[in-house]
Amino acid sequence: MARRVNTKFLIILTIVVVGLGVAALIVTKLRRGDPAKYIAQASQAVSEQRYEDAALLFKQALAIDGRRADVLVAYGDVQRQLVYKDPENVSRAFRAWQQALEVDPNNKEALTRVLAIYQDDSAGGAPASTIE
Repeated sequence: MARRVNTKFLIILTIVVVGLGVAALIVTKLRRGDPAKYIAQASQAVSEQRYEDAALLFKQALAIDGRRADVLVAYGDVQRQLVYKDPENVSRAFRAWQQALEVDPNNKEALTRVLAIYQDDSAGGAPASTIE
């Protein structure tokens, strides 16, 4: 004996599930906020030399939009300023600059900083400022 599938029920169920998923994504995006707000606050913190606060604010901006090379470079710069607190911040800064280069391979600020790290690790070579 063959069973009949209630297609109307399945269609309604699918629409409800997809609708809830889309609504959840929209709410998540709206809750995160605007990265520009965090970037402005972080820049202000940097100008006041509050590097720990700036690092947290840049991190929040990157959580919203992690594909901004300028923010990645600024976050790396702040991590570099915090090396005296934790030597691991050098590697955090380096990873941020590398991510900036992944987003924008032609980003001169990130490239200069990565080359400077490589230069510091090497025994000689051309200064990073002369490499174009």
